[in-house]
This record gives sequence, C-alpha cells and structure tokens, in this order.
Amino acid sequence: MRPSYVPKIIYLLSDGRTHDYPKDTEMADLLRQQIDNSDIYAYGTGEYVAISELTAITKVTTRCSSSSFSQKV
Repeated sequence: MRPSYVPKIIYLLSDGRTHDYPKDTEMADLLRQQIDNSDIYAYGTGEYVAISELTAITKVTTRCSSSSFSQKV
C-alpha cells in the first residue's frame, strides 16, 4: 500500500441505482475508515440514475456524474 499521505481514489461505476441502499453507503463509509486519504467518485449510466444515492456514497455532489446515452446522433 502506498504511504498514507498519497491520495487514494476509488471509482464506482454503476447502472445508476443501488439494490442494497443504504448498505452501499455503509460500505463506502467503511472504505473511508479502512483506507486513509481516500476519495470516492461515482459514475452512473442509464435512464434511471439516482444522483441522490450516488451522492450519499461519495458525500460530495461534485464527485458524481451520469449519462443516459440517449442522445441522438
């Protein structure tokens, strides 16, 4: 493991909705406790992305993004 002062970044890729809410937020909190200096970023894809759930996991709105891929070409 890298030294504790080095930032650790965790990327969560999701279909946009959790099936174990709020257990997912509890797991994210456990990760933060176990890994010093860690930041969680979440990306949800699909039509039914729940940004509120992703924000609950990351704790920071700016660390969440989503895309539905429904744009016409």
